[in-house]
Amino acid sequence: MQAKRTSNWRILVDFDGTVAPDDPTDRLFEHFADPAWRQVEAAWQGGQISSRECMTRQVALLRATPEALDEQIRSVRIDPGFPAFLEFCRRRGADVKIVSDGFDRVVSAVLRSAGLSVPFFANKLEWQGGDRWRLAFPHAQNDCRVGSANCKCAHAQWSLLTPHVVIGDGRSDFCMSTRADYVIAKGPLANYCRSRRQAHASFANFNEATARLSAWLASAETPVQRPGATVFLPADRAVSPPSAAQKGGRAHLADQSIRFAGGPLGFLLIHGLGGTPIEMRYVAQGLARAGHTVHVPQLAGHCCSAEELKATTWQHWYESVEIEHRLLRETCDTVVVGGLSMGAILALHHAARHPRDVAALALYAPSLWLDGWGIPWYSHFFKAVTQKWLANVFPFAERNPWGIKDPRIRALVEQAISSGDSSRAGIAALPGSLMLELRWLVKQVKREVGQVQQPTLIVHPREDDRASLRNLEYLQTNLGGLIEAVVLDDSYHIVTLDRQRQLVVDRTLEFISQVGRSATSTYGEEDNLEWLLNSGAARPQ
Repeated sequence: MQAKRTSNWRILVDFDGTVAPDDPTDRLFEHFADPAWRQVEAAWQGGQISSRECMTRQVALLRATPEALDEQIRSVRIDPGFPAFLEFCRRRGADVKIVSDGFDRVVSAVLRSAGLSVPFFANKLEWQGGDRWRLAFPHAQNDCRVGSANCKCAHAQWSLLTPHVVIGDGRSDFCMSTRADYVIAKGPLANYCRSRRQAHASFANFNEATARLSAWLASAETPVQRPGATVFLPADRAVSPPSAAQKGGRAHLADQSIRFAGGPLGFLLIHGLGGTPIEMRYVAQGLARAGHTVHVPQLAGHCCSAEELKATTWQHWYESVEIEHRLLRETCDTVVVGGLSMGAILALHHAARHPRDVAALALYAPSLWLDGWGIPWYSHFFKAVTQKWLANVFPFAERNPWGIKDPRIRALVEQAISSGDSSRAGIAALPGSLMLELRWLVKQVKREVGQVQQPTLIVHPREDDRASLRNLEYLQTNLGGLIEAVVLDDSYHIVTLDRQRQLVVDRTLEFISQVGRSATSTYGEEDNLEWLLNSGAARPQ
């Protein structure tokens, strides 16, 4: 058959946890249902009951008046990048549908509040009077092979000449993902794709989903192959590899994450704000050479343009950490989390949220306050700024000495930043709104820091040009567990690249080994210490 060209392609998008990242259905059950809903959820997740039976039983436990329910629904927010994603798809002739295993009342109200018009298919939530509700299933299929409440596969018109893209995060998306030409996934869906060795792209938010989809469309040399036909998608020429003259304003869409396979002790390392995984590469390689598994994820919005980064929040950056942790736990029994600068603050937040899943911390130049000697005096006035629109009037440009004391390394970093290639050394100027996001992240972590009881290594330079030793002193005073502090005397802020980078690697390995050998510690979680011992973290190399 002769090859055919089509612009008639379809995108099926999940709603709960995807368009609406906070999973509004679960939020409603949290507020208004008997706690037994969680047991029903566990039975579904475990494959013991179908999603239709699960939703029927859970809605029967719901107790809320329509007014109370709608008030809670009004607090639901969509992913900030979703409207731009829709516009991107429509410009390229895609037919976008939302397919949800949740409630039509929720999807309709949330889309209306956001001013969006998108075809959607969801289960019908029906009021029975008072505070009682029932669920109807207008989109259920008797022959659905997984017994879905809303058979998502039925909303696709699978055809040899109609490519399909699936974007989702959960169990209800598994079935349709197996039939898709391209899957953009996070959470359990990403894990499912990996377990099937199915090619997919990971994402943390719709800014990243747009980038992944754009890169796929740009691959005109690799059209969708079907039996007896070759289907061409509308090429997205706007994301072709940039020329030297274009690099300054063009985002790089390739995932710059670093992953080294190793033993059952895993390190999750987090780069800094506006930075890239490359700034953690030397430490990652050192830990990998010692036999450990190491992952350095590219945080949401990073290694792209300033505009794409500006569209993200600290919650988006943190979601990248959550996703990578889940990936790391697939092969590692124990996880140590570390980070540089803002990445260290995200590591603290992660440890507070997951006290039993994070065995220890390695914090490199943590930056609760940007008060180093290289910070301009006038940045003090930025404290009065509280709104993003105003914050963006004040870009925070990278400046000499670029966080590096060693002149040779500093010249390389400066060259990389000046090249305009944000995948090499980050962007040259951070939008002010990101500094507000950092402030809000720090505010959250200060509330949590006393809960962090994991053993913690803190490496901080005495001559830090961005964050003074005040940051170290605060953490020494307020963290709840064992702390080992290392003060470097020949480095500036980027300790993972500067003159004493090998010392950073050595002290990290020594610390983890010591924690594993320790019979007692102020942390007091003996099972975490046993994990370290059993993982082989302390074995001779």
